[in-house]
Amino acid sequence: MYSSIDQLREMEEDQLITRTVIPGTQSKVVYSITDLGRSRMPILNQMYQWGEERISTLQVDPQFSINDQATRDSGK
Repeated sequence: MYSSIDQLREMEEDQLITRTVIPGTQSKVVYSITDLGRSRMPILNQMYQWGEERISTLQVDPQFSINDQATRDSGK
């Protein structure tokens, strides 16, 4: 399974976000979007809008999730 932590680490490696650790009694981690990450927002917004306009015409299994597809693709 692909965890949220894995996704955050991958986005950090791809320089889409930065990770800042704030030390203290209980350390805190803050993630921020980078300029490179922000530059992808128009594309993501267009993809979202495309899906919103077509969702009513698509036959999608309500039980399906992107994680199910990733599991099938990985052969697990």
